[in-house]
Amino acid sequence: MWLLLLYLVPAVQAQNRIALRGPDSPCEGRLEVYNDGEWGLVCYHGWNSENGQDHKNGEVVCKSLGCGQHVESGHNKDSYKNHQLPTKYWMDEVKCSGTENNLWDCKKPRDTHCEADNYVTVKCSESVKLSLNMNGNMDECAGVVQFKTTQGHVSVCNNGWNKDKADMVCKELNCGKHHTIPQSGTFQRYGEQISYSVTLHCTGKETFSWQCVDWVQAKSSKCNQEASVICSNYKSMRLTGDDGDVCNGTLQQKNSTGNSNWVPVPYGNGSYIKAKADDICSKLNCGKSSSVTQRKGSEICLTCTDRVKVELEYSCYGNIYVRLNDTIHTVCSDGMTEEAQRRMGKVVCQQLNCGKLLTISQGYKVQNGLLRQVDCSGQEDTLWECLARYGPGPCQSTARVSCAAFTNVTLEDGLGKCSGRLQVKFEGLDWNVNATEWTKKNSDVVCEQLKCGKSHETQENLFVGSNHNQLEWNLNCSDGVSKLSQCTWTQRKDSRKKMNVNIICEKEKLWFLQGDSSCDGKVKVESAGKILPIQANEMPTDVCQWLHCGTVICSATTASHASCSRENATTQNTTDHVKCSGSVEVMLENKEKEKGWGKVKVCMNGMCRGVCNDTWTKKLSDMLCENQGSGKALSKEYRGSTEPGQTIGSVHCSQETRNLSHCYFALMSAQSACKTPVHVSCTGSVKVKLNDLRDKCAGRLELFYLGKWHPVCADGVSQETQNTFCSRLGCGKVVNFSKYGASKAEGLSGITCANNLSTCDFSKTKIQVCFTGHLNCSGWTRLFLTHPHSACVGKVYAQDHNGLLKVSGENWGPEKGYELCKYLNCGNLRNYSEKDENHNRTYNCGAQNDILDCSVNNKHAQFKHLSIKCDGNPVVNLLGNCTGEVRINQKERMCGVSQNTGRVLNELCHHLNCKHLITSWFPKSKGKAQYFSCTGHENRLWQCSSWTDNCDRVISVACANSVEFNFTGKCGGELQVRYRGNWEPLCLNSIEDAHMICRNQNCGKASSYKNLHSSEGVQTSFKCEKGETDPKSCVKYESCQEGKALIYCEKYVPVVKVVPPNTGLIVGLVVGLLFMLVAIAIMIWQRKRFLTILRLKSSGGEKDAELNNKEMQDLNKKNRDMHDRKSSVFEMDDYEDVDPIMNPMEDEPKSQKLQHAEDEDDEESRSGGSSRTQYDDVEESSDRQQEPENSSPAEPLLPPRPANLLDDVSYEVELEVLDDYDDATPAQAAVSESGESPGSEASEAADMLVGPDG
Repeated sequence: MWLLLLYLVPAVQAQNRIALRGPDSPCEGRLEVYNDGEWGLVCYHGWNSENGQDHKNGEVVCKSLGCGQHVESGHNKDSYKNHQLPTKYWMDEVKCSGTENNLWDCKKPRDTHCEADNYVTVKCSESVKLSLNMNGNMDECAGVVQFKTTQGHVSVCNNGWNKDKADMVCKELNCGKHHTIPQSGTFQRYGEQISYSVTLHCTGKETFSWQCVDWVQAKSSKCNQEASVICSNYKSMRLTGDDGDVCNGTLQQKNSTGNSNWVPVPYGNGSYIKAKADDICSKLNCGKSSSVTQRKGSEICLTCTDRVKVELEYSCYGNIYVRLNDTIHTVCSDGMTEEAQRRMGKVVCQQLNCGKLLTISQGYKVQNGLLRQVDCSGQEDTLWECLARYGPGPCQSTARVSCAAFTNVTLEDGLGKCSGRLQVKFEGLDWNVNATEWTKKNSDVVCEQLKCGKSHETQENLFVGSNHNQLEWNLNCSDGVSKLSQCTWTQRKDSRKKMNVNIICEKEKLWFLQGDSSCDGKVKVESAGKILPIQANEMPTDVCQWLHCGTVICSATTASHASCSRENATTQNTTDHVKCSGSVEVMLENKEKEKGWGKVKVCMNGMCRGVCNDTWTKKLSDMLCENQGSGKALSKEYRGSTEPGQTIGSVHCSQETRNLSHCYFALMSAQSACKTPVHVSCTGSVKVKLNDLRDKCAGRLELFYLGKWHPVCADGVSQETQNTFCSRLGCGKVVNFSKYGASKAEGLSGITCANNLSTCDFSKTKIQVCFTGHLNCSGWTRLFLTHPHSACVGKVYAQDHNGLLKVSGENWGPEKGYELCKYLNCGNLRNYSEKDENHNRTYNCGAQNDILDCSVNNKHAQFKHLSIKCDGNPVVNLLGNCTGEVRINQKERMCGVSQNTGRVLNELCHHLNCKHLITSWFPKSKGKAQYFSCTGHENRLWQCSSWTDNCDRVISVACANSVEFNFTGKCGGELQVRYRGNWEPLCLNSIEDAHMICRNQNCGKASSYKNLHSSEGVQTSFKCEKGETDPKSCVKYESCQEGKALIYCEKYVPVVKVVPPNTGLIVGLVVGLLFMLVAIAIMIWQRKRFLTILRLKSSGGEKDAELNNKEMQDLNKKNRDMHDRKSSVFEMDDYEDVDPIMNPMEDEPKSQKLQHAEDEDDEESRSGGSSRTQYDDVEESSDRQQEPENSSPAEPLLPPRPANLLDDVSYEVELEVLDDYDDATPAQAAVSESGESPGSEASEAADMLVGPDG
């Protein structure tokens, strides 16, 4: 379809076109016309000069071709054959009046009869010259397309301008083919005024561009932009100088086609160049010529009047500026594509020696724009070589670029200028460089740029970081690159900040002193990992200061260093032994002042400093731990408490260094950044303890590891490791190792020890969430009190793995009493006492400082048994009445994972007067709770060992007195029990148990009982001991297979099933009754309207009752009597306020009205009509009423009640709509005959009854 359109458009545009085919001008030659897709000739018949027809016809031809006036016409057979002659003649005997706009508008026969070569030739007066205007220059093979005529200059519109038309123009001007079509406005038309613009519509057969114009419509067409072209024969020119001024320097040129290079324009004799100098400066947008000189042999040095330099807003980034005669102008990006902006930016970055282009962007609106529509190929050396629209004016947005140029490249926070963290200055800011995808080749380029040789080492975390952001670009340097800016830049995909590039170049030197003291020894130097000999005059005179060792005290050769003193000190350059005034010490510091763990501190010249954790290595930790005599460094990260503060960025040691104090400590600079100081933990700092306030040699196993106490996981700890821990604590061997508590916590796993804690293997140790372990060693001992009524009063006992021991009061004093009360968590000591007793095993504590470090006496002897009374009184109760959560001091709860608590919980029930313990259970309750560990000898819960931790199973307790019984019926049915908060079934074992339950419920004896099988199972049994009378004591938390118990007592009352009422029926009846009440209320409210309707109904033609003429006369008479007595139905029923129905004849005299009514009645009687009236609340005795004196015939008359109607008080009224007009009521007929309408109220009522159709 599109191909068809492309074919048809030129044909449509060329239809009815004419042309003159000649070799020299588009206004002279053989006349041809275009028709039916083909060019043809015009026959000369009738085109003669005798009658002047040739002039008229010629005028139309010249006018329609824009060629001025007609000069002459002819039919020379031998002229204008330079083009191939068409074979067809499209016109013959043409007759124009001279006023036509086109030859096709002239008269001409349909058929042509013409011989060969008998064609018309025309010559017009116009002289047309095609040219390209380039800033006022017409012979440059580039510029704005225009025609020069005797009437003025005509420009070509950019509409439809394409390569084919551009080729035609270039060919016509002998400028080759088109090279490029610049954007409209790129070239300026200086010095010429345009009369009008035309659009070219070419068919492909034209010789001259002028022939592509449709001159009939040409001058009326609108044109906003002019066409321009650069032809292949165009020679570009430029001026190159050393100061960046593009309007001053050596004149060079190059061809537009091919890969031609810029070559100097030869000077020749100089006259031509001097004559064209102004044109060249104008062509270059450099004003006019200032001077032309010859230099370097035949080269031309041209200086124009304008001074033009291309600049950037900042060094290698920002808005693109053009400095014109010391005035700043901007380059606009209005309407430029992103690709065009990138090509322009590439040229600018290269021109200003700013490396490669990184990014382009649009700036802001300004008024001082100079260049627009910049079109660069990307191969230009300067921006001035690109095509652009030149001229001052506003910019909607400036053009901004960022070039790959570093104004400064340094290595920071290292040993010297040849090592450190890579830092570059880019766009006015300092940046770190991301180590991702960084290569050794890149490092080599950096070292070579800094004149530091090649790179020796490149790795992460060699040097401290900084506060600067990381560059958003990755660099990739190739061979032959000497500067970092020249490397390939690629946008980073991952914007997250990672490690910085750290480099040590080959020429960096590490100086150190080798000796027993940190600041006294042989001077040595290491470079690129090798120890180098010290050359003469190479050793720095400030080596002590460089090593932070103060100043040099003395220096000597190695042979004489032992006698180095002030007396024999030498300053010869051959000395290699130095003694400095200061000292350096590296230590581990912690608040506990313990060995082997803490913050690393380096004390130099009396000032201690922390070291940055980011650059610290495991190798440095091992060296420090070894120097401290604390084993090896733990490989994991330190987890203990930390102390802030660090001023040393990194530590650098020689390969020969064995003491950390002999290393070089690089101080942090103002721009350095480090968040945390380094802390180290050595294997020698590992300690073990059993965490339990009441037990000796038992408790939760914990290790001091990485500067912090950690519990040990219950799984994966070998027995050998457990024995190592017990042995280290002086607690014998392991008895058991079990899970501690019911909740998980962070613990240590993967610990392996063999006999000695210092030789434990922590290489596989890790910290994970686990169930922690409780270790019980053979040396376990616990002290406790036993008293039936108080937890903090009683005799003191000790428990170990061999049994119970009585604690001796020998050598006991108040201090130990206070310590014991505190140990028992019972407050302060009130008093203590001793009582003589005999026992085989006693526990003597008086001679030791710690009450648990007592000695066991296994000999039978008399001794004084210690009793103590503390002021503590913990309250333990249940949340409910003999049932519920265990609460200590009203707030704390008890965890259900406690040990050996059955005895104390049973005693708790008795203490609360709740009888014995039935059971305990674990509701869905979690949180902090007290864990209890009891020995089985305690009487009170508080006498057990306890601690607080997270608990997943908070315990609840049920005592016997909480039991309640219930039947599902009255004195019978399923037996239910409640003691754990909910009713649940239970099972019985005998009829005696059933008797006890019935008597307990005041229901007499049991008549029968049985157990029903339950799929859910029964968890509670009823079992009474012999002689038990209280059924509550018989409830046991024991599952049974018998099933649910059913009991029927003597007083059992069967349950009468009450059929539930039919709710739907009741609702229906209520709703129906409501509707009836509403209907009655509406009838009472609208009773007057109903009576009116009934009265109209009675006057209608309904045939419910048949009346003869005599009966009708009697009725009329009675009605008149009723009116006379004013005793109408309305008056009798208090309807005085109802308007009477107007009689249509009320304006007549009474006698006439009566007569008229009688006549109507007679007429109605004769016509066989009948009347039936239904009454509502009308007294039957109306026919016996007397006519009142003041009755009026105009009032409505109701007939008497027919005798054949029922005597009911109310009647059903049926209203019918009559479908046939023949059945109209007599009353309606009467109205029709009289021509009058009834009253308004009656009419409305009738309309309601009958409807609009009658």
